[in-house]
Amino acid sequence: AVNPQRHEMEQLSAVVHVDHEKKGIVGYKLVTNDEFWCRGHMPGYPLMPGVLQCEAAAQLAGFYTRKFGLLEGDFVGFGGVDEVRFRAPVFPGSR
Repeated sequence: AVNPQRHEMEQLSAVVHVDHEKKGIVGYKLVTNDEFWCRGHMPGYPLMPGVLQCEAAAQLAGFYTRKFGLLEGDFVGFGGVDEVRFRAPVFPGSR
């Protein structure tokens, strides 16, 4: 109800913890075999694209921003990330 993304672009499944004091949030994306990218990225080795992992993180941050009114306005956009590193591959069945 808070995030506007729908259908294939909905990359946030749940929020499990909010720390108001430290302004932190924990959430996840349930990655299934039915994801739109599974068939073609990479055939026989479905690996969640890093750009979608960044999008999932952005949606979690957007949820926090919108839910708790950190910014004014009707639209929250994602401007970019610096020095991103991925710790492990994300496959269908991951959370």
